[in-house]
Amino acid sequence: MKNADEYDRLLAEERCGLTPDNIASYANGGVDSFVYPNGDKVELEPASLVNWPVQLALVNPAESWLKGASLLIAADCTAYVYSAFHQRLLPGNVLLIGCPRLGDCELYLRKLTEIFKRDCPSSIAVSCIKVPFCEKLAALTEQALTASGLKREIKLIEVSPAGNFMEVREVKEKQ
Repeated sequence: MKNADEYDRLLAEERCGLTPDNIASYANGGVDSFVYPNGDKVELEPASLVNWPVQLALVNPAESWLKGASLLIAADCTAYVYSAFHQRLLPGNVLLIGCPRLGDCELYLRKLTEIFKRDCPSSIAVSCIKVPFCEKLAALTEQALTASGLKREIKLIEVSPAGNFMEVREVKEKQ
């Protein structure tokens, strides 16, 4: 298996033709409608996503949008399984996603620890599916928080595999 090159945000933006003038509109849902080939037009809901990239493995902990952010750390599948994810969980949060079963958990732990140390998020929430391997994301987040020395609560938002909202609970108290 070939390892991917380190993510280079500036190179990616250049290859996509993004400029400082148009990147904000893309990141903030700059497309507000879609026209089908038959001429029918569909108005799109405004996007709640405020950051890019969202994949934890690709995020540079030095990104300015992480400073003091309200973080939502979500298992990849959560947004697909829980249909109200974008309406109920995403607004007002910086989104970081990863899969604790298929992703590099050591990398996630290092990235989260650095983000917590460097950027002092104002709040931390973890959303995951209520299955053992998915719940590991909350444990990784708690380990990173402890390693960083930052004192914050972690709010755990659990969704059933069938997509039903289950519960919100605190997994780490402020110290």
